[in-house]
Amino acid sequence: KLQVKGVKDIFDNEFSNTVEFQYFTSNLISSIRGEFSGSDSIFVDTTVDTDSFTIRFNVKDFNNVKNAVILHSEDNSIVAEITNDNHVKFTVGQTSVTSESEITKDTHFVTLVRERNALIKIYIGTEIDSSSWDEKMESSVKIHNLILNKNSIVYTYVKVFNYGLAYSEVSEEISLKNEFIERVFSISN
Repeated sequence: KLQVKGVKDIFDNEFSNTVEFQYFTSNLISSIRGEFSGSDSIFVDTTVDTDSFTIRFNVKDFNNVKNAVILHSEDNSIVAEITNDNHVKFTVGQTSVTSESEITKDTHFVTLVRERNALIKIYIGTEIDSSSWDEKMESSVKIHNLILNKNSIVYTYVKVFNYGLAYSEVSEEISLKNEFIERVFSISN
């Protein structure tokens, strides 16, 4: 167990908590790779109490999916969805943010971040698209039983990190592959 008391951020928000310490290789809580669609199945069954996290999608084709939940936690405390007007909406607890940009056929990367200071952000590609903060948001979030919803979106990966990626870490990725091997190269911001 790790006990933290009286830690303040630049906005004078105080964090005090006792948490179980968990280690994740490469900071990945979960990672699914390949060419696949959601199937209403749980892809994160580990319970993680954290002050920040990132969900990153690499999408091959959104297939004009609208007005649909992409993923959600079993208790709906974490929800990612595409609105009926083709925007991404990300909700953590009672706080939501909707992207300013629309999803297009050229959109391949969507990154959803919950920072330590409770700021939630949406990146479309490598650029921050929108963000929201609520001073009443809990200082930690429980990630448990994340479900990738059934729809016709085709993913090449879905990754969940145990920390909020910084702007410089939301990089462009280029995948070179054949039927036997794949190499992914990142180009930093």
